[in-house]
Amino acid sequence: MDVMKTKKQTKLFSARNIGVVAFVIVTFTFYVSSYSNADNQSIERDKLQYAKVNFGSMDVSIEGFGNLRSKNQALITTPSVATVEEIVLKPGAVVTPESVILRLSNPELEVELMNAELELIRQSASLRLLELNHERELINEEEQLYEFEAQLEATQFKLEAEGELVGDGIVPKLTYMETQLKEKQMTKRLKLKGKRFEQLKLVNAETVNIQRELINQQQGEYDAVKRRHSMLTVKANMHGVLQELPVELGQSLTAGQPLALIGGVDEFVALVKVPQSRVGSIEVGQRAVVDTRRDMVQAEVARINPSVEDGAVTVELVLLGKLPQSTRPGLNVDAEIFINQLENISYVKRPANVRANSSATIFKLSEDGKSASTETVVFGAESGRNLQVVSGAVANETIILTDLSKYDGVSKLQIKN
Repeated sequence: MDVMKTKKQTKLFSARNIGVVAFVIVTFTFYVSSYSNADNQSIERDKLQYAKVNFGSMDVSIEGFGNLRSKNQALITTPSVATVEEIVLKPGAVVTPESVILRLSNPELEVELMNAELELIRQSASLRLLELNHERELINEEEQLYEFEAQLEATQFKLEAEGELVGDGIVPKLTYMETQLKEKQMTKRLKLKGKRFEQLKLVNAETVNIQRELINQQQGEYDAVKRRHSMLTVKANMHGVLQELPVELGQSLTAGQPLALIGGVDEFVALVKVPQSRVGSIEVGQRAVVDTRRDMVQAEVARINPSVEDGAVTVELVLLGKLPQSTRPGLNVDAEIFINQLENISYVKRPANVRANSSATIFKLSEDGKSASTETVVFGAESGRNLQVVSGAVANETIILTDLSKYDGVSKLQIKN
């Protein structure tokens, strides 16, 4: 029995040794094969994008996107409660100051205008009647004054004649004294009548002035109602383009409700959104370029919105120079704002999945262009689609921009034509 047990233990030990040796051999073979394959991966050339490292100056910039807006805009609102009776023009129409956009109706305003006009006519008629009455009154007063003056002259002639006859006893002294008294009284009354006549003229003139003020007041009310009524015919009142018309035919409107937005076509601004993390580098007056997708337009930073919305800040750019035909209100645009310029540096187009001020492992093309090897490159500032190269690549070297993340762990790629 003891001998048989010893033989079994010997066989078991031998089998384990054989298994361990076999496992080590298989593992080593797989590792060597994997390592060999990692250095011999290949990719077709037409699937790759390249960029050569340049040396020189680079504008540091911040990119954003947004849309164009007319620098000069006019919002037309409803003057009063009204109903849309006719839509003459639609958004996109070129307008002049006399262009009719809408026609509105308001029956109550029609009645108010008619009443104001009738009241103005009544007030004007009252003024004419008042002036006629004053003229007739002054004529009567003047006639009475002239008649009294004639009576006074007659009394004075009588007094003079009696003065010559009273000494001869022909005219009694009492009669002469009565005539003297009458002449004095009539003289005083004449002065009072003259004052009354002048005062009447002043009173009449003031009454006429008051009536004219009432007419002016009514004229103002009539003009205001007429102006509101004329605004029912909605005109552009400026040269430009009809941008918005947020009303429909037959729609009931309230006072102050927006009717139309008119934008000028001579001056434009671009409202561009940039990340809030980078807006601190932007200053008013900095140079910018606006891309309309057809033309590149020079611009300048005019205003920076102080508020943040959805992680972005709106920057207003004023477009400079003669504007191309592609500039239109509401057009989506891209913009690049230049915040600094770096001199004597290396830079390259941005590789896929690489950020500014970071390091990344990229593939650098060999001189013969048949292979590419990995290299750790440190990137610095960005300018649009370019990144500063701090280290890891030098001028005239070529790097691959294509996303090759699926080749992680591969240190060398063979490039097939």
